[in-house]
Amino acid sequence: MKVVVTVIGTLVVLAVLGLLVMFSGIYDISAVSKHNALTLWVLDEGLENSVEHHAKGITPPASLTDSAVVAGGFRRFDRMCAGCHGAPGAQRRSSRITYPAAPPLAAVVDEWKPAELFWITKNGIKMTGMPAFAGETDEDLWSIVAFMQKLPDIQPEQYQAMHQAAMAADSASAQRFVGRELQRPPTLNSPH
Repeated sequence: MKVVVTVIGTLVVLAVLGLLVMFSGIYDISAVSKHNALTLWVLDEGLENSVEHHAKGITPPASLTDSAVVAGGFRRFDRMCAGCHGAPGAQRRSSRITYPAAPPLAAVVDEWKPAELFWITKNGIKMTGMPAFAGETDEDLWSIVAFMQKLPDIQPEQYQAMHQAAMAADSASAQRFVGRELQRPPTLNSPH
């Protein structure tokens, strides 16, 4: 009985201390100051366990190694992910400072299972700056996962060549579209 009272008393004291810290505002939540080691550990453990729990039951498609899927994933990754996470040989393009900073995926992708990467990409992570891409199709998100799994093996020169080829293809596609639009006769409802 004494042990139960001691445990309950300890939990009550910890809860009261936690509430005092929360309501006093003394804990600095700004994005420019780092968490203390205990807070960082609690947040990291919570993140990893939550992702693992929510990704259970998600089955990756067999097409993750298909070169066309990986290529489509590159284009999406380059457009949607590289700005915050960087890429082989390329720094983050995002000008925002986030804390915690978005990890360089080439260095951490092996720490996650494909289903977990999919869940993170689709749902985002609260209070980290990682947005949810739930508006994208699952097929498109899986292609990003397929490409992310290749990141550790991609050399900076390879990534730069893929980026340049994608930019050239986007530019050529845009030029064809603009050219077609300019050749169309104006409609009768045109304001000019």
